[in-house]
Amino acid sequence: MRLIQMAVIAALAALPGRGAGTPDGTTANHPLPTSRAAALAADADSDYDGVSDSDEIAAGTDPHDSRSAPAWHPEWTERPRAIFGPAEAPAVLERLHRTDEPFATLASRIRSNCNATPAPYDDEDMLDQGAIYTNANIARNCAFLAYLEENDTQAAKARDILLDFPRDLGKASLELFDNTDIHVAEALSAAAQAYDFLVATGAIDQPSLDQIADNLYAMAGSMYRLYVEVAPIWWQWCTNNHSLKSVTALGMIGMTINDHPDAAKYVSLATTEADYIFDFQTTNDGGYAEGLGYLTYASDNFLPFMIAYHRFAKGESIPYRQICDIRRPGTGCTERNVTIDDFYVDPHVLSVYSWWVTLMMPDGLSPDFDDTNRRPTFNGLLAGITGQAYFRAAWERNTAYPYYSKDCEDLSVETLVLFPDTLPPQWPSFTNRFLDDAGTAVFRSGWEEDARYLLLLAEHGTVRTGGHEHPDGTEVMIHAFGEYMVRDSGYGSWDQRQEVCHAENHSIVLIDGEGPHDNLREVGSGADTYLENCRAFGGVQACDARTAFSDVEQVRTVLFIDDTFFVIRDTLTPSHGTHNYSSIWHLNGGGDTDGTVEATAVGATLRRPKASMVLGVASTVNPPLVKTYPASHGATGYGQIVEHEAVSASVVADDIQLLAVVFPWPAGDTACDVAQVASANGTAALLVTSKDETWQWLVLITESGVATTLDLSTYGLPDVTTDASFAAIRFEDGVDVTRYAEGASILEVGTLAE
Repeated sequence: MRLIQMAVIAALAALPGRGAGTPDGTTANHPLPTSRAAALAADADSDYDGVSDSDEIAAGTDPHDSRSAPAWHPEWTERPRAIFGPAEAPAVLERLHRTDEPFATLASRIRSNCNATPAPYDDEDMLDQGAIYTNANIARNCAFLAYLEENDTQAAKARDILLDFPRDLGKASLELFDNTDIHVAEALSAAAQAYDFLVATGAIDQPSLDQIADNLYAMAGSMYRLYVEVAPIWWQWCTNNHSLKSVTALGMIGMTINDHPDAAKYVSLATTEADYIFDFQTTNDGGYAEGLGYLTYASDNFLPFMIAYHRFAKGESIPYRQICDIRRPGTGCTERNVTIDDFYVDPHVLSVYSWWVTLMMPDGLSPDFDDTNRRPTFNGLLAGITGQAYFRAAWERNTAYPYYSKDCEDLSVETLVLFPDTLPPQWPSFTNRFLDDAGTAVFRSGWEEDARYLLLLAEHGTVRTGGHEHPDGTEVMIHAFGEYMVRDSGYGSWDQRQEVCHAENHSIVLIDGEGPHDNLREVGSGADTYLENCRAFGGVQACDARTAFSDVEQVRTVLFIDDTFFVIRDTLTPSHGTHNYSSIWHLNGGGDTDGTVEATAVGATLRRPKASMVLGVASTVNPPLVKTYPASHGATGYGQIVEHEAVSASVVADDIQLLAVVFPWPAGDTACDVAQVASANGTAALLVTSKDETWQWLVLITESGVATTLDLSTYGLPDVTTDASFAAIRFEDGVDVTRYAEGASILEVGTLAE
């Protein structure tokens, strides 16, 4: 990434004068939506920018190019318009003054934001990114309150902040190709909303409003000029949160200050490129390549834009002119008209945000794979946008960040306006969900806080190469009885990711100490991994994840037994030779955590405040060598790296199968032990026993398909004979009461056979 930054920095020393671009005017007309076409029949508006063809010809703009117009839909004069209109204002004011939750908390945040002291701009040459978006957020909240409560003091505070709004990106520096675009985007979006509310107050003189609009368009122009005209390679490379946040911020400027000659250009860019970037980052089944954390981060800007645009589009699909300047080379882009759906009602957008809920851990926070910290997202706002009750259920489940409405951008205003308080929370009807394209398999006993949960990763294609990726194919994360138990190493922050982003930071199998990797960790790290053969039999849910690296093909099979515990089988097939296979397990105990890890001969016992678990590992070749060691992970919040304990179980072999059992139980329940019954000669078997010895679970795998007999007399249990590739048998008081098996022609327990 630094090479790209350095490649473009040379172009900044002598930037050309700002140009408006030259539309070629060769686009064929697209049919207008029927309901709008009738209204325009008297004087056609071929490019649907709200300015008639005759007026465009008179103004010297192109009537067939939605980017070229003296204004964008000048008939849209309603104020405010970006979040709600004047007709909804009385209801919004009533919400602002409610004393019940979540409205009281949201209103308090809005007032606190407005009461904050604006940050000074100390450096005349370098743009203060923190100050610009902090101040814009203050202005947005003050202008909102000023409009609803007719408070001239708050209006004046917002006015003064926006009159001082920086007009350009500052002098050339590498920082322009790191964080500047995303933070300026946050500032522009908030400032656009603030302007919208200020106009609606009627308390600000026109010269001040004109100056504010000029400031915002000057900064928007500086951004467009650099990232679209001079150095488009940055957004071509960053077809991710950077470009999505930025183009939608420009779109917000165009929609809220729509009487400017650049308004149509910005709205056209925002609609076509947001559609493209969102499609680039997502899979057909809702996966988001940058991961859950950066989905939330991009949503800081995408959701406000989506809300504002829906107030204009009202569910209709509308044609816009797409350009190819910030598309990656080789995408086959041509400059043409494309029809853009209203994102607010787009089923694919819903599926992507629903993916967040699908993957949500039982405590209401996200799993922290890839560059993600464990945190909630804007589910309260999403419940209002989509009308889906499961977003409200997810929002209210999270108690670590109650009534979540603030990421880097504070969306408390939007959430207060749109939260559906009459929609009762309701969880999805599914529990387990296996999404092939997204590369995520969720095993879940239910939607309760104490549910047993496992996430298996099998990312490939777009979701592995779309950015912010870790080499984590086949990784598992486990949450049970209110505790995060088998963990990912998380993120920390962009500057800290190298401490936690490597293969060894994940619960996978390493080959000779190495995992999958490549030279562009922040873009497409790891090896393609695929979900296969997801199935159910008896009380078992199972799914395979297949990958290959270091000349070894691996199939990891996760089996969820009776909604109670997890079995993980790793089948490793090298192309030649022997290897040292290390099964790595990152446990949420020891180090800086509030849990403890006790090493055992076959794995470890993890104890946490609400629950505990045992881990046992065996192999079909030799008993693994087990050790524990300290490892790092990103804390739940942002920007902190802390430590936990990890377990490694290693075996040297050629072809091999590894068997692991993770058995959790709640605090106060009967504890468990795990023992290795077999770990050689093509069979691996583990026995989980309750401390009071009233029940046992035997779990075994075999390689050969030849019947094997296990002598369990040491444990007071009958012999078991089977050729099953997998079997799980529950004993109560020495009697088998439950049997599950795959690939078995024989399964005998004592004298009872089936």
